[in-house]
Amino acid sequence: MSRKRKHSIHKRRQRMTSILLKHVAIVHHSALGSGEVRSTDIRWERVVRLDEYSATAITRLRHYWAVLCCVMTDDKAMHINRVTVSAPLLQAELVDTLNEQHEQLLAEVKILIALEGKGVQVHSYGWIAMPVQQDLEDEKAERLFAAALKTLRREAA
Repeated sequence: MSRKRKHSIHKRRQRMTSILLKHVAIVHHSALGSGEVRSTDIRWERVVRLDEYSATAITRLRHYWAVLCCVMTDDKAMHINRVTVSAPLLQAELVDTLNEQHEQLLAEVKILIALEGKGVQVHSYGWIAMPVQQDLEDEKAERLFAAALKTLRREAA
């Protein structure tokens, strides 16, 4: 006679992973360079070094990523596109989706800027990817980008 399990190992792994990665975000900014990312803690708004378990959970498990694509202009405006991934993806597979979304947002912002005709230009762009679905306020996104850029300044010094 087989015993029915109430909870599978897979569900338990998903639950524990969501607890582990609840406050982790992967940040990319155009000033960091191509392919450079920083892992940040959303709560404390600072760059953190991931431990072995968190890094493995991000790279080897599929997640329903919540992504914030941003384009910043000279007049300190931040144009945001929130992307919700419909199917769970690995981090490596997420890059193609992000590139498409970024190109689309960048084209929309350039058209919008050209129609306004105020001489404003695109300053920089970036994205914030979170493996656990959550909303991020615009001000918090700006602070996360600033935290990622602080590490760039430290490396240059």
